[in-house]
Amino acid sequence: MRVSMGVVQLRQIRNHLLERYVPYIDISDYEKRSQADQENAKLTRALSAFAIANEADLSPEVACTSVVDGYNDNGIDAIYYSAGEKVLYLCQSKWSNDGSGSLDEAGALKFVKGVLALLTPKFEDFNDKIRRRQAELDAAINNASRIVLISAHSGSDRLGDHANRVLSDCLSSLNDTGEVAVLLSLHQENLYTMVAEGGRGEPVNLAVQLFDWGATKNPYQAFYGQVAASDVAEWGVKHRHRIFFKNIRTFLGASTAVNEGIADSIKKSPQNFWYLNNGITALCSKIQKRAVGGNTRDAGTFDCEDVAIVNGAQTVGVITELSNISPEQLAQARVPIRLISLENCPEEFAMEVTRATNTQNRVDSRNFVALDPHQDRIRAELLVDGIEYEYRQGEGEPTGDRRFGLVDATVALACSRPEVDLAVQAKREISKLWEDMDRPPYRTMFNKGLRVRNKTGQERLVGAWQPLLFPTPCGRSSNR
Repeated sequence: MRVSMGVVQLRQIRNHLLERYVPYIDISDYEKRSQADQENAKLTRALSAFAIANEADLSPEVACTSVVDGYNDNGIDAIYYSAGEKVLYLCQSKWSNDGSGSLDEAGALKFVKGVLALLTPKFEDFNDKIRRRQAELDAAINNASRIVLISAHSGSDRLGDHANRVLSDCLSSLNDTGEVAVLLSLHQENLYTMVAEGGRGEPVNLAVQLFDWGATKNPYQAFYGQVAASDVAEWGVKHRHRIFFKNIRTFLGASTAVNEGIADSIKKSPQNFWYLNNGITALCSKIQKRAVGGNTRDAGTFDCEDVAIVNGAQTVGVITELSNISPEQLAQARVPIRLISLENCPEEFAMEVTRATNTQNRVDSRNFVALDPHQDRIRAELLVDGIEYEYRQGEGEPTGDRRFGLVDATVALACSRPEVDLAVQAKREISKLWEDMDRPPYRTMFNKGLRVRNKTGQERLVGAWQPLLFPTPCGRSSNR
């Protein structure tokens, strides 16, 4: 008789929950329900506590106090706020005894409805378990700098397209004015890895194969080179967020503008990805090169202990997301990487590297607008009429009767178009309007046909630029 690996994994996950979490789970509201219902409630609630414990680094006893599952929970099964890290964790879980399936669209819609109601907040929509925590949750919502949505399911299937779309739309809404919310989707394989490796406390050890590698010895040992994107995907699938635990942020989800750009680079030109990506920086407690390969620099294998990626979480996250979607492209792509050994470094060096690699040379889509020759042409044409237009980010966003910047120009042009979608996007996430200078929506607004009409009405310059100057100076108020 053959036993599938999924059955073995599910059994070990179940035993872990029964031994370490179920003893702290309250199911007093299920006293009049059947034994089967009680068992399922225990495991579902224990699963949400386990997911919270692993993400927030909590003991099982403390994690179980976060459980709010019950009638009228609006799809939220556990809530925990880490005041020290200012992170609010919201979890939806489901236990499947046969280990099949995943979160469906209806479940995702219910979870999203509950998340939005909680953040509004509308405590009257929730059960007593949540209402009793109103003061605590009010403070958490007011002070949280990050919100982690967790979907945990004991089934072997990954999150389906429909459910993923619902949750991605929710993230886009929450991240309207800044990247504050992230999604972690846990299925059977992830849960089994968490059980097998004992949670976040276990170090991540990797055998990293570097191509075209180099080394530096002084003052601290480090190795650099290229790593196969398919190998990076394996790290992400196996270790998930644990490999980012020293980073200032984990994977923000595939729907952010930056991460969509990373994914497009891999899909469209995987062979060029090394040239287009900033790469990964990883700290290791110790690095040892294997003898295989000798002294040749073409390829080498390095045993890295206690690995923590401190820069490049978005690259790793996107590559992991693509592991099932674009395996052929990942097989062709290579990623630049630095491996830094902390073996003989001063204690504060790890923090210095983490801070420096996450604050230097930050570039967003607005910066690339400076490469568009039409922007400089428009600036020169406006100067003829004594109007200052600044489009480079370092020049600031000037204000005044005869001064304005790129943001005002983009908003005015978006609102002047007959299509409402540009105006909606300008309000929701204006940076998306600048993502690709070779195609709409950017080219719809900024193009060679865009001209300025001067105050005398002369057609020296004509076209959609007029709303920026008339009927009010610099196109303010009338176009907002």
